[in-house]
Amino acid sequence: MPLNDYNDPEAGLDFPRLQARIQPQKDGTCWIQLWLRKELGDERETIFNKKIGGSWRDAYEMMFEEAKRRNVTIEPDDIEVLPR
Repeated sequence: MPLNDYNDPEAGLDFPRLQARIQPQKDGTCWIQLWLRKELGDERETIFNKKIGGSWRDAYEMMFEEAKRRNVTIEPDDIEVLPR
């Protein structure tokens, strides 16, 4: 679970921001889920939910590129990495 509480006004989070989950697969790919959080307390909007080729590091890089492309924040505490 990400460490950020997206409903806590005292957390001091900037919005919009991405929330992410990476799950490395046994075949060397990664399942990635990305959600957009537009405002404090809003429901998350799914923007990406699929497998990609490459390592978890490739997935991590892709998430930061997507955040830059959308001009939103993503930080390590927004990312959950699951075991295989």
